[in-house]
Amino acid sequence: MKPRDVYSTVRQLISSLDIHELPIDPFLIADELKICVLTFAQAQQLLGLDFAFRIDYLIGMYKLEAFSYKNNGRYLICYDETISPTARINFTIAHEIGHIQLNHLVNNGMLPRYMFTTVKDPIEKEADIFAGELLRPPALLALAHCDNVDDIEDVCGITYGASIVGSKLVSKLETKLSNSNYSSVFSFYAKQFHDFIYTHYCPTCHSTFIGKDTHYCPICGSKDIWWFNKNLRMLSFFENNQGELDVMRYRQYDTDENNRVTQCLQCENEDIREEHKFCMICGLELENSCFGKPHYDGYGNIEWIEEQDGCHKPLPPNARYCPYCGAMSVYFYKHILKDWQKEQAEIEQEQEQEFQSLQNFDSPPDEEINF
Repeated sequence: MKPRDVYSTVRQLISSLDIHELPIDPFLIADELKICVLTFAQAQQLLGLDFAFRIDYLIGMYKLEAFSYKNNGRYLICYDETISPTARINFTIAHEIGHIQLNHLVNNGMLPRYMFTTVKDPIEKEADIFAGELLRPPALLALAHCDNVDDIEDVCGITYGASIVGSKLVSKLETKLSNSNYSSVFSFYAKQFHDFIYTHYCPTCHSTFIGKDTHYCPICGSKDIWWFNKNLRMLSFFENNQGELDVMRYRQYDTDENNRVTQCLQCENEDIREEHKFCMICGLELENSCFGKPHYDGYGNIEWIEEQDGCHKPLPPNARYCPYCGAMSVYFYKHILKDWQKEQAEIEQEQEQEFQSLQNFDSPPDEEINF
């Protein structure tokens, strides 16, 4: 089987199981595929003496790491639960799933995987390619520009050694992002993992947002934005006292399929019809958009706006700034939206009041029962 056929099999599996983010849990995939997964200890206890003796023999002679077993169309994966590092177990299970998905178990029986082999069996190589493409898809990571070894290890839940291999593959594919020969592969991952690829985190205002080709935070306008993945160890610098990443949820406003608000943010008019571009009560634009770049005086006040400096793209209703060019939004320029720091303080105060109300909540006393 050619490598491209293995890659295609992986993409078909990802699509059929509706997977949209990393890390991918091979145990959950096995469960979805109705594949039974047991540790060696469980297999020796549940599958009878013959299996127990055979496993013991293979472990002693060949350092057996795992095996796939087929019996009348049903599949079983058994693995060594003592494998170190534990992240290697994920690759091992994915490797065995690869054997099954690539139809390597043509007949009933066992297909062992040994920890050390002198000759690389072609089907073992195919299963390794399958596991690598499933757990750390290079094209997906290239789209996210995740090519650092430590980042790949964090995001994919694999060993450092596997991450080194992945980093080299990702770096090569990053040079192919505009190559038409790879467009179908990149298009698949860009669509299947859209939110995973294009979610960003702003350490200034602690907001998260989704957007392709974005260079600025839409809440505070900062250019210091990072690709967001909760498993990245570098984001631990922004964890709160509870050890959780400090993420701020700013106010959201409902929109229709045309990105227009369903209620005017200025006068709260809800009578908004399909042909309307402006509120018929107060005249406010019903769609937020990029307006222009402001020029400030020595006191920090806006003197004028250069509208020609803005890209005038449509924006989410709560965007103060354009994430594409950094200009001010219409809603922020017209003071429909508050400064992000003021809104943050309001939200935190509301959360504190809600917490205090729950803390102070006393259940009513039990009613006395008179006989």
